[in-house]
Amino acid sequence: MLDALTTVTRADADDYRARLKLPGVRIEAVPNAVPEPACPPADGDLKWVVAAGRLHRVKRYDLLVRAFAQVSAARPDWRLRIYGGGDATGDERAALHSLVDELGLHNHVFLMGSANPMEAEWPKGSIAAVTSDRESFGMTIVEAMRGGLPVVATDCPHGPAEIVEDGVDGRLVPVGDPDAIAAALLQLIEDDDLRHRMGAAALTASARFDPARIAERHESLFSELVARGAQGRGHGTLRTALHRTRAVSSTGRTPCATRPPTYSARGGPHEHHRRTGRLRRRSGRNAHLRPDRPGRRRARVHAAPASPGRGGRQARRHGAHTARRLWPGRLRAVLPASTRLAEGRWDAYVEEQGSRGPGPWSRGCGT
Repeated sequence: MLDALTTVTRADADDYRARLKLPGVRIEAVPNAVPEPACPPADGDLKWVVAAGRLHRVKRYDLLVRAFAQVSAARPDWRLRIYGGGDATGDERAALHSLVDELGLHNHVFLMGSANPMEAEWPKGSIAAVTSDRESFGMTIVEAMRGGLPVVATDCPHGPAEIVEDGVDGRLVPVGDPDAIAAALLQLIEDDDLRHRMGAAALTASARFDPARIAERHESLFSELVARGAQGRGHGTLRTALHRTRAVSSTGRTPCATRPPTYSARGGPHEHHRRTGRLRRRSGRNAHLRPDRPGRRRARVHAAPASPGRGGRQARRHGAHTARRLWPGRLRAVLPASTRLAEGRWDAYVEEQGSRGPGPWSRGCGT
């Protein structure tokens, strides 16, 4: 039998109380925890809107792209990055690519693919956008706020309204309304002071989701259940859980040993200045630029800024770096910490040592 049931939103808890007849079972809302990012928060000055999540229909990125068509018409200096990939439940990438092409937004809307960890990507923007039809909680909202970004979110069930305070640390807009999304984004884009103020408020407000604070709420619940006698049953399990939550709340970490976080070249904190690209061979096979490994054939990787539009190409190369071929059609490499790549999209090519020029690799994307 249950002593208590926890949900991650108050709205969800209300639904359980109304629909489930569980006499004597306590139902409480305790939100998910999001740790403080390792990298500095956004400064609010970069002209990027950032969104992240599964490329699934429920996330309604089509609405965000349509809204951004209005944004780019008014402020062509701002751009949108959408992070994430499809999964077994759905993949909207092809449809979104078609929509971007249809609206002529190929220079303003970028599908970045998945980034792990995502925490290093939020500070590269100044506004976050979440346009879902529904959310079980809204982890990306909290992650963006912990990165210092105000969030424009749809007021969908169940989480956003419990995270975002409309007009204080972000904006809540009606579900399914691209005009309202565009208006809220433009409000923050046009008003620098408001954007900075809301970003600072988001950073402060999101501290309530710190793991130590969430652990304290669990500890308080367990303590109350133990005190009331757990409905006359033994307390062993509850006391064990209470002990573990106290370990979390006192250290900010779980009591079990964990490995230190590892960062891919794409997603590491920006003080590492590591960047990767994704090269596509003309035969269709992919080569991924990732951390180097010893004992393989050597090649060299060159990166140059991607062409800003149709026509001319920028021929300037940004250094040459050692890489190693792991097997035919696949290569791994890493740019050294001293490499500085500007924001945006980069082209790259691979040249094997001893060859007379670039091999059959073309077109890459860097972050």
